[in-house]
Amino acid sequence: MNKKGMNPELLVGIIALMAFLVVALVIVYPPIKDWMFGAGQTGQCQFSILLRTISKQMSFGFGEIPAECQMKRITVTDKEIDSYTSLAKNRIASYKAQNNPAQYNFPDTPQSEYNWALEKIVADEMVDCLNKGWRGRLNLEATGLPTDMFKELGAQMCILCTRIKFDQTAQNLFGQKNFTMKPWLDANVKESKTYYNLLTENTDPFYQAFVTYSQFDIRKPTAIVFIAGVEKKEGEFLTDGVGGVGIFNYETLTTDLGFTEYRGIGLDNKAFILIGPQGLAVWGLSSLGVIPKNINQTATSKCKVIIGD
Repeated sequence: MNKKGMNPELLVGIIALMAFLVVALVIVYPPIKDWMFGAGQTGQCQFSILLRTISKQMSFGFGEIPAECQMKRITVTDKEIDSYTSLAKNRIASYKAQNNPAQYNFPDTPQSEYNWALEKIVADEMVDCLNKGWRGRLNLEATGLPTDMFKELGAQMCILCTRIKFDQTAQNLFGQKNFTMKPWLDANVKESKTYYNLLTENTDPFYQAFVTYSQFDIRKPTAIVFIAGVEKKEGEFLTDGVGGVGIFNYETLTTDLGFTEYRGIGLDNKAFILIGPQGLAVWGLSSLGVIPKNINQTATSKCKVIIGD
C-alpha cells in the first residue's frame, strides 16, 4: 500500500537544489565559508542578515529581523549581582596583592564588590555584542536600504544587542547611580587580553571612543549596541569594515547617543573630533596626520537604522 508523502524524486531534487545554493553562496560570497565552517554561533547574526539580503533580492522573505539578531532583554536583580560578589572579592584582593592601580578604583570594601559585580555583568554583554557584530567585520552591503541614508553626519547603523534594566532591588545596593566602565575594562582579562583591548583592538579611533567613554545610569534602561561603520557617500552603500561597541541610553538611541561629531574641511575631511559624555573628546587625525582647522559640520550621533528591536 502506498503511503502519502513526498515524491522521492522531488525530495532528491530539493536536496540537490539546496546543495547547489550552499555551494553557490560560498563561491559568490567567500566570507560565508568562514561563517559556515568554523565561525559557530559568533557569525549567526551576520549570516542571517546575508540570507535576508539575498532573499529580499530574490523576492522570498525571511522576516524583518533574523532571530539571531534580535535584542536580548535582561533585568538585573540583587540576586544576580550577589552571585558575582565572591569572584569580585577575589579579584579585588588580587589588585592589592599585585599593586595594581585598579585597587584605587576598587578598594577592598563590600560596596566595591557590588560595583565590580555590576560592571562585570555589563562588560560581558559588551563582549557578546562585539561578537554579534563580527568584531568589526559585519557585512551589511546591499541590504536594500536607500543609498544616501547614511550620508548625514552623525547617522549610524546600529545593531541593538542587549537592553538591560536594573530593578529596584539592584538599585538599592548602590548609592551612586552612574557608572563608568573603562577602569573595570582595563583591570580585567578575557581571552588573554584586557576587556578594553579586546573591545578596541583593530578598531578605528572613532569607534574606540564609544568604549573609552562607555557609561550608564542604573535608573534608566541601558542599551548595549554595536555601531557598524558605514561610508557616508551619495549613491553608494558600503560598510567600512569597522565598527565598535558602546553603551547608550535605550530611550534616546534614535535621537542622541551622547556624542557630538565634528568634521573638518580642506585637504582631507576624514579628520574628526568626537565629543563624548561630560565633554570628553577624542581626536581622529586624517590620513595626512593633521587635525582639521576648519569645522563646517556638526551633528549629534544617533542610530539612523536599528537592527534587533
